[in-house]
Amino acid sequence: MVKNRLFSSLRLEWNQLGSMDSPAFTSFCDAIGKNKSLIELDLRNNDISHVGGTELAAALKRNATLRILGNEWFEKWIFHDLVVL
Repeated sequence: MVKNRLFSSLRLEWNQLGSMDSPAFTSFCDAIGKNKSLIELDLRNNDISHVGGTELAAALKRNATLRILGNEWFEKWIFHDLVVL
């Protein structure tokens, strides 16, 4: 995902990403942070915890191309953390 420039939208709703072990979710967040083509990311209904959310917020801060984030529970607090981080 870091080097892939072919896709601009990634829809991962209902994939239980929040249940991934920490190293796997860390790798996912790292790839999101480094990706330069992704414009839309849908993570709805993935049970992302506050720890995973904080990690994802840090990755989103590093991503300059992402414009649309879909995650109904996560959206309630992510943008606050983006400002605080």
